[in-house]
Amino acid sequence: MSRIGSWLAGSPRVRDRLLRLRPAWSWMLAFLAAGCAAWAAQRYLDQQTERLRLAGRSVMVERLVAGQRLDAGVTLHSAHLALRQMPVEWMASHGLVPGDVARVTGKTLRWGLQAGEALTEMHLAEPSPVRLSERLAPGRRALTITVTQASTQSGLLQPGDRIDLFVALPRQGRRSTTSLLQDVVVLATGAEMDGDGLAGSGVARAYRTVTLDVSQDDALLLLAARQEGDMVAILRASGDSGAGQLRRSVSLDQLLGIAAAPVPAEPAVLYGNHRTLHVPPLDGLEPGEQE
Repeated sequence: MSRIGSWLAGSPRVRDRLLRLRPAWSWMLAFLAAGCAAWAAQRYLDQQTERLRLAGRSVMVERLVAGQRLDAGVTLHSAHLALRQMPVEWMASHGLVPGDVARVTGKTLRWGLQAGEALTEMHLAEPSPVRLSERLAPGRRALTITVTQASTQSGLLQPGDRIDLFVALPRQGRRSTTSLLQDVVVLATGAEMDGDGLAGSGVARAYRTVTLDVSQDDALLLLAARQEGDMVAILRASGDSGAGQLRRSVSLDQLLGIAAAPVPAEPAVLYGNHRTLHVPPLDGLEPGEQE
């Protein structure tokens, strides 16, 4: 090695060539180092971008949303609903899934929703029951009367049934039963109306009142009958067309004890130039009178 070094040091020609190659190698090494640095920086940035993307990726779940703008009070149907993929962290614990469609149908919205807004349990309310006044036709009245269990077929009378009403009145120390109203619709038994949970179940229920669909005049008649006697309800057959109807045998005036006003006699008209005529009885002339 000492001999090679001495040869290189002692050879001016070789030394000059080495001096001329030094700048070229320096530039090549600089470019190579810069390329490695750029590649390393790009790789680092790519890795950081991927890490951030993976960190921001959310698990998507399918939830029920409003398929259109819905106002408060709307009764929900399947046409009002849609499905939407949503990040799981956006969803509250009471969000609704596709399997809840049947349970949601028929519920009422507590407040409005915009199209695409998630539907939750907080939005839902049970539908309001139909009020009794909404079941009455114009001019009709709902009258509640007190009844006994024996007079309502042991509690089996149900809303929607039709009944005949009789009243037992005291007459000369005895009780006389007479027809009062026919084919009366039962609106409610106790606090239960047609459409409630137990209506139509055939299960006997305890109640002390019956609400009937009557006209205004019939309501007055029933009020008077309730004060004067005991009312009995008799169930009519389903689909009874009214054959064999009984005529009402008691009037409101009779229940109230109001006697019919006597018909005033027609006053006799006297004329000065005519004598008063005597009208013979229907069965013939009076004895001794000639035609």
